Amino acid sequence: MNLPKTVTKSQSIVTMYSLLNPNQLYNPPVHRHNQKHRLIPKISGVSSLFLGIYLLLMVLVTKPISHENTDISAVVIASRDCLGYIGLAIVMFFGTNWSFLDSSNGLTINLNCPDHNPTFNSYVKFHRLVKKLILLVTSIYYYLVYDLFFIALDRRYFIEKSYLSRYMIHYVFNLLLGFLAILAHSGAIYLFNIIYDGIIILNGSFKCFNQQLIDLHGKRPSLDQLGQLRCYYSYLIQSTLKFDQFARYEICRLYINSISAYLFGLLGLFIHKNEKTTIISIILIFLFDSLIVIVLTLNSIMLNKNCHQELETLYELSLPMRSAIYRSEVILFYNRLSKNDVGLTFLNIFTLKPNFVLSIVTLALTIFLAIPSFIPLILK
Repeated sequence: MNLPKTVTKSQSIVTMYSLLNPNQLYNPPVHRHNQKHRLIPKISGVSSLFLGIYLLLMVLVTKPISHENTDISAVVIASRDCLGYIGLAIVMFFGTNWSFLDSSNGLTINLNCPDHNPTFNSYVKFHRLVKKLILLVTSIYYYLVYDLFFIALDRRYFIEKSYLSRYMIHYVFNLLLGFLAILAHSGAIYLFNIIYDGIIILNGSFKCFNQQLIDLHGKRPSLDQLGQLRCYYSYLIQSTLKFDQFARYEICRLYINSISAYLFGLLGLFIHKNEKTTIISIILIFLFDSLIVIVLTLNSIMLNKNCHQELETLYELSLPMRSAIYRSEVILFYNRLSKNDVGLTFLNIFTLKPNFVLSIVTLALTIFLAIPSFIPLILK
């Protein structure tokens, strides 16, 4: 959507909204995601399923992966990883409906905010830089620390001279497990990249919308301008709903994975409460496991805030009270903008906003205070 060079900045608002078609809210344009890239989640799902089944068998026979005497810590780690891999496989196979992502992208791309608001460009550029840093940190953590866990288990077998011995075969098997772990986490990182980028675009689009409201402040916008502004906001709402339908299951998995990491981390802390090195490693692992969840939560809260940030500005547009039609238009717009129900959700049950985060933190503190009472029962 390119404006003619003769269009002035003050006219760009009218031109921008006049190009929007309300009928596309019900039949949105489709922006097809690269079909080849969809192989990544499928490969990740197969790898995750294999690793989850393998770790489940290890837990059921109560043999730690180190093949030494049974240790409760090894069983705890294997149980946590087993749940994580099985959950990842379920999401990769059944929780990614790409048609919702295509519809969301089609609606957002049709708005084409960067041509009209430089704030959008600067916002997206900054947050994409943050995304690259997060991807770098998580990739280093997963690939160089977490996935090499399988490979490093029996590294002493690599120097075994008898390459046909069971030790060499065992090492090759662990090498395969490490490779599958890399493939599994590649799918998780790939989905995070898509979800985070989608949240960035939606946040930038809402900021663009808020800026247009501010630009109208102090002026006398026409009914056509208000109508097209409502249409623009509806585009954003529909795009957010479609994107939430795509991302809600992965977001649920991330929260469950983070909660399980927290529970098993607490268990490890109380078991090894006298080992400072182990305690530090458990805390670092939990922080890395929770990094993606924390970042997505903060941006989701920002999305929920941006959708009704300029509510007071819209109210002030109604102060002239020039006509009944004008007042009705503003009231309809104000009522929709005042609803605090826009944003990503946890399985379409809870919207990710401050109240939800506060509930999660309260639950975490309650578990922290209660779990010491169950430690003697677990260690029996």
